[in-house]
Amino acid sequence: KASPFEALLQDEEPNSGRFIPPMAKGDHWWIQNPLPASVFSKPEQACLANGIYFEARSESVRGQAAVAQV
Repeated sequence: KASPFEALLQDEEPNSGRFIPPMAKGDHWWIQNPLPASVFSKPEQACLANGIYFEARSESVRGQAAVAQV
Protein backbone atom coordinates (compact mmCIF):
# COMPACT_ATOMS: atom_id res chain seq x y z
CA LYS A 1 0.00 0.00 0.00
CA ALA A 2 1.43 3.38 -1.00
CA SER A 3 1.81 6.06 1.63
CA PRO A 4 -0.20 9.28 1.31
CA PHE A 5 3.08 11.11 0.67
CA GLU A 6 3.89 8.82 -2.28
CA ALA A 7 0.37 9.18 -3.62
CA LEU A 8 0.65 12.97 -3.60
CA LEU A 9 3.90 12.88 -5.55
CA GLN A 10 2.50 10.22 -7.89
CA ASP A 11 5.52 7.94 -7.80
CA GLU A 12 5.72 5.66 -10.80
CA GLU A 13 6.23 2.57 -8.62
CA PRO A 14 4.53 3.30 -5.28
CA ASN A 15 4.74 -0.32 -4.12
CA SER A 16 8.34 -0.94 -5.09
CA GLY A 17 9.66 -0.64 -1.53
CA ARG A 18 12.25 1.77 -0.24
CA PHE A 19 13.39 4.69 -2.35
CA ILE A 20 17.03 4.57 -3.40
CA PRO A 21 17.90 7.59 -5.55
CA PRO A 22 19.93 7.11 -8.72
CA MET A 23 23.62 7.79 -8.23
CA ALA A 24 25.14 10.55 -10.34
CA LYS A 25 28.79 11.29 -11.02
CA GLY A 26 30.32 12.92 -7.95
CA ASP A 27 27.72 11.58 -5.50
CA HIS A 28 28.85 9.95 -2.29
CA TRP A 29 28.85 6.13 -2.18
CA TRP A 30 26.52 6.06 0.84
CA ILE A 31 23.64 7.58 -1.15
CA GLN A 32 22.81 4.04 -2.30
CA ASN A 33 22.23 2.79 1.28
CA PRO A 34 18.52 2.24 1.94
CA LEU A 35 16.91 3.81 4.99
CA PRO A 36 16.48 1.52 8.01
CA ALA A 37 13.08 -0.08 8.49
CA SER A 38 12.58 1.93 11.71
CA VAL A 39 11.93 5.12 9.72
CA PHE A 40 8.78 3.53 8.33
CA SER A 41 7.19 2.99 11.77
CA LYS A 42 3.95 4.80 12.64
CA PRO A 43 5.61 7.04 15.28
CA GLU A 44 8.35 8.06 12.84
CA GLN A 45 5.80 8.80 10.11
CA ALA A 46 3.67 10.85 12.54
CA CYS A 47 6.75 12.83 13.58
CA LEU A 48 7.60 13.53 9.93
CA ALA A 49 4.01 14.56 9.15
CA ASN A 50 3.96 16.97 12.10
CA GLY A 51 7.30 18.45 11.05
CA ILE A 52 6.09 18.99 7.50
CA TYR A 53 2.83 20.52 8.71
CA PHE A 54 4.45 23.04 11.04
CA GLU A 55 7.42 23.90 8.81
CA ALA A 56 5.82 23.93 5.36
CA ARG A 57 2.04 23.95 5.62
CA SER A 58 1.77 26.97 3.28
CA GLU A 59 4.11 25.46 0.67
CA SER A 60 3.17 23.54 -2.45
CA VAL A 61 3.36 19.75 -2.37
CA ARG A 62 6.84 19.96 -3.91
CA GLY A 63 7.87 22.46 -1.24
CA GLN A 64 6.60 20.13 1.46
CA ALA A 65 8.54 17.28 -0.15
CA ALA A 66 11.69 19.41 -0.02
CA VAL A 67 11.15 20.03 3.70
CA ALA A 68 10.59 16.31 4.25
CA GLN A 69 13.88 15.52 2.53
CA VAL A 70 15.82 17.73 4.94
